[in-house]
Amino acid sequence: MSNPENKRKTSRLNAYHLVKYRIMSKPNSPLVLTNAENISGGGVCIHTQEIIPVGETLQVYINFPHMDHPIPTVAKVMWAKRLKSQESYQIGVSFLEIEEMVRQKVINHLDIVREKIEKIK
Repeated sequence: MSNPENKRKTSRLNAYHLVKYRIMSKPNSPLVLTNAENISGGGVCIHTQEIIPVGETLQVYINFPHMDHPIPTVAKVMWAKRLKSQESYQIGVSFLEIEEMVRQKVINHLDIVREKIEKIK
């Protein structure tokens, strides 16, 4: 279980959006509700109650406050880390399948949020 943060292609922004996911190798399993800890145009870090192996593929739906519908994507688990203070995990996933228009909406939203944060500082 490694955390190769220095290998990211796009910068991430701390975000606490609701996320639903399903492990694709378990297609009949229910969607699990959780939250994103940070997000970029290339992936998302989610908080889970279960360990999900590196390499596993997930169906992920990310809720954004300014969008009418959750963003659907297929993502691959790139790293997993157990949180010491809790019986939970951080899972970093990279988007494998996401519409380019949707990816650009995510990137644009993150840029707007970054600009607002910079103005506050």
